[in-house]
Amino acid sequence: MSAARILTIGVILFGVAVPTSGAFPRSPHHLVKRHHTENPAVRTADPAAPPLSDEEERRFEKAKRMAKADPAVQTLKAKADAAMSEKEARETSVAYNRALFEKIKELDSTVSERADLMEQAIMRRIDE
Repeated sequence: MSAARILTIGVILFGVAVPTSGAFPRSPHHLVKRHHTENPAVRTADPAAPPLSDEEERRFEKAKRMAKADPAVQTLKAKADAAMSEKEARETSVAYNRALFEKIKELDSTVSERADLMEQAIMRRIDE
């Protein structure tokens, strides 16, 4: 598809001129495969595992929110987001996720099993 055609379609659909392909800066997130349609919480080691209760879900989300607010975890997240090569993106994503889930387990040990399952699922996705 020509650049003029892309620009025309952008004007028709959005009412604004849309830059041609290659004009958008690439985010380093393209370096790590991500499956937005999959929820890692659903992919557990044991498919017959009982679903989480509302209380367990609430506790996990609270611990996750608090862990993401930790300065060390935020620093690792920023490094992962700024990675410029596939190798660097993979390494920093692994480090960020390990730190995040360790912090979650440290904050609330009652959600350790769920945190372990989530971490395993995310690490599988990073290694794909």
